Amino acid sequence: MEIKISPIEHALAKLLNLNGVNYYWKDKARGEGKQMGVIAQEVEAVLPELVSENKDGIKSVDYDGLFPVVVEAIKEQQGGLKNIEERIQALEKQ
Repeated sequence: MEIKISPIEHALAKLLNLNGVNYYWKDKARGEGKQMGVIAQEVEAVLPELVSENKDGIKSVDYDGLFPVVVEAIKEQQGGLKNIEERIQALEKQ
C-alpha cells in the first residue's frame, strides 16, 4: 500500500488567521464551565479538512489534526528567529 506524504506548507500563516477564544456552552450537556478553543468557521476558511458538520449543522474542529500544523508553524517561526539572530551577530561583528 502506497501512502502519499507531503509537508504542511504555510502553517504559520494559516494559524495567524485563527483566534483562540474562551467560551461557555449554552447547552450544559456539551460541557460546563469555561472552555477554550478556536472558531470552527475561521478554521474552515484556512484548513477545511479539519472541520466537520453534524446533522444539526453544528461545526466542530479536529483539534488532534490541528497539532501537526502548530508543530510546523513553530518550526517556521524558529527558522525566522534563527535568521534574525544570525543577522544581528553579523551586524555586531562590524
